[in-house]
Amino acid sequence: MKPCVALIGPGRLGQALTALLQRAGYPVVAVIGRDAARSRAAARFIGVPDEVASTALTASAAADILLLCVADDALRPLAQALHARDILRPTHLLIHCSGLHPADILTGAGGCACLALHPLQTFATAEQGLASLPGSFMSLQGEATALAAGEQLVRDLGGHHLILSAELKPLYHAAACLVSNYVTCLIACACDLLAEAGPARQHFPQAFAPLLHSAIANSLALGPEQALTGPIVRGDAGTLACHLQAIAAQHPALLPLYRALAHQTLELAGRSGRLAEADRQRLAALLHNPAPASPGSALSEI
Repeated sequence: MKPCVALIGPGRLGQALTALLQRAGYPVVAVIGRDAARSRAAARFIGVPDEVASTALTASAAADILLLCVADDALRPLAQALHARDILRPTHLLIHCSGLHPADILTGAGGCACLALHPLQTFATAEQGLASLPGSFMSLQGEATALAAGEQLVRDLGGHHLILSAELKPLYHAAACLVSNYVTCLIACACDLLAEAGPARQHFPQAFAPLLHSAIANSLALGPEQALTGPIVRGDAGTLACHLQAIAAQHPALLPLYRALAHQTLELAGRSGRLAEADRQRLAALLHNPAPASPGSALSEI
């Protein structure tokens, strides 16, 4: 028989993860939240009776695995509260799902094995998370005993594990934000540039879908250096100057973001070996110029 699970914090991630564990044969003995109605709704989503739902931390005592899916700032106080209520025993496995914090954020958990298990996945809804989790990578960090248990959990979830050091977690989480949250933000910014597009505006962001899918697929298949396309890797200073001028005139708040991304793209283009040095210098000069050049002046240089 597989270990029993108690979920503390039945949000989107907690619901999806616990539902998948329940389907994998892990008995769910408690779904604990601050609001009774939300806990019952989460229990139904997970596929367990309403009676499993609770607002009392003591309901987690019957579990072998305590899954803490709460906000990062609440992790340490929650672990301490569990210990103070004499709920924990040394045989418990205490798991949090923060991408940022190491397992030892749960220090004070009464001698339990502690594990950080973070799915490299987004959870816009519990349903979407449940569908997307199988096949996802999940990072693990903790002591050897906890890591062994975590590897088994990830296998049972249908995922792939990667083991991190505690020191790497902040950079790992920042990287995850870049490819998830910040991609979403970039899509929003691209739509903002087209706010005055008239009737065509209704087609965005959906019109970007084929372009996004191709860019992601090429980056994963070929690597970013060889997948890179566009005016910077082509050395097209005139196009870059037009972009800078148009954004400065119509959406100046987005100009620093565009410049910063263009600087990074210039570095990537250089690493790709496909950008001539003379072109690289010309583009760099454009990007370092605080006043965007007019299209005519840039075109006259090439």
